[in-house]
Amino acid sequence: MVGGSNPSGRAIFTQVVFVRLTYLVKLNFLLLAFLGVIFLMSKLRSNGMGEGIAAFFGGPAPGKIVRVAPGSVTTTLDWCDTRISAIEREGAPTLRQVKLKWLWETTPPQELNFIAVEKWFGRNCKVKVERLAPDRFDEASQKPAMLVHFIKGPAETLFRVGEDLFKWRQEIFRSSELKEALVDLENLPDHGTRTTR
Repeated sequence: MVGGSNPSGRAIFTQVVFVRLTYLVKLNFLLLAFLGVIFLMSKLRSNGMGEGIAAFFGGPAPGKIVRVAPGSVTTTLDWCDTRISAIEREGAPTLRQVKLKWLWETTPPQELNFIAVEKWFGRNCKVKVERLAPDRFDEASQKPAMLVHFIKGPAETLFRVGEDLFKWRQEIFRSSELKEALVDLENLPDHGTRTTR
């Protein structure tokens, strides 16, 4: 009788050890995933989207400012070379990031679909522009299209004359892509809306 009960005791002990090891392995994976999410959130907050994250969200990788060579006609302009914290527009609600949420600053604030906003930046931070001579831009009739606040450094204003003539920093250019981006900005989905774009 004693000899017959020993194998079942060992089997129960082995099962208990196996179950405890399984839980320990699962707990380690959950802890690693949690730490990975915290690391990713801190990188997004401080440096913006890296190449891998931008590719995951379907946008082009962010980069440094593309300086336009003198005499060139068409080039790419990176107007959000540093992570953006807010965009103000005259007669429209301010788009602001608060912690890990993008909000329209209305009363009450309206939360937007985070992925849709990040994809908007991914698609529109770098736009094709046709560089123009400074005398083509009538500063007397310019209007601010948006005031862009960065997480580091001073805010910058994108000026506009007419439909698709812009001034960003010292660059004067025409850009149908930037014009479309400003229209798309008005139509960002709220937090409950799924997005495929």
